[in-house]
Amino acid sequence: MTTNFLTEKEFATIIRRSPETIRQWRRGGRGPRWIKCGGRILYPTESTKEWLRVQAALAGSAAPGGDL
Repeated sequence: MTTNFLTEKEFATIIRRSPETIRQWRRGGRGPRWIKCGGRILYPTESTKEWLRVQAALAGSAAPGGDL
């Protein structure tokens, strides 16, 4: 099984937020699932896609299209 991961910076760029905002969300238990591997924070791509779909549904808009 191959799982793709996004770094904190890549995820922040995709959702147009600062890495510091992402860190605050993580400390507060918000945002998508993440793992720590070798001292790095990584976000599984499928988890971030699902998180974005849920956020879009909560906002009452269509789920984002395209690939991350």
